[in-house]
Amino acid sequence: KRAALFRNDSVHGEFKGIVQVDVENQVLIVNGQIIRFISAKSPEAANYSSYGIKNALVIDSTGAFRTKDALSRHLKAEGVEKVLLTAPGSGVPNVVYGINEKEFGVDEQNIWSAASCTTNAISPILKVISDFYGIEKGHIETI
Repeated sequence: KRAALFRNDSVHGEFKGIVQVDVENQVLIVNGQIIRFISAKSPEAANYSSYGIKNALVIDSTGAFRTKDALSRHLKAEGVEKVLLTAPGSGVPNVVYGINEKEFGVDEQNIWSAASCTTNAISPILKVISDFYGIEKGHIETI
């Protein structure tokens, strides 16, 4: 299924390269580059260092872990250094690069959120408008 999604992206269209599947080794081979899928029953049980991975950044887009306590479970796994949540989080800095990353000292954080897709879509535009013209009020809705 992942190979099919990779081969035909709903936004970018058909991938022009070569995608091979090695089910036995749980890898995709994309244009000769190995992409390994690592799975575990819990975040703590994943052992990234057994694959030679050190100081990993885990990108959590499961929706299952949204609080600092829940996300910190990833840090207990071997080889993990940082965790990035791909949705708004609770108790973690919500960072929008180009807008507020300096406020939070992202390099010093070990868990942070990339905020919401709506926030990432509108914030850069609003920052430019605010910097050049100012904003007195605003209202944004999403469907």
